[in-house]
Amino acid sequence: CKCSTTFQCPPSTKCAPGEIVTVCKTNPCDVSSCRRYPKAKCCPSYCGRCKALWFVD
Repeated sequence: CKCSTTFQCPPSTKCAPGEIVTVCKTNPCDVSSCRRYPKAKCCPSYCGRCKALWFVD
């Protein structure tokens, strides 16, 4: 996983141009983990596809 120390959870309705908000059956954070940084925090992203974005506090 890629982790960032300055990441802020993006609002799910503010996607980049060309990306649309995707409806997901589950929260992407519930089905993934960040093995390199087990204490990393997860923010779900629904722009373009369902994905988990990880950051370190």
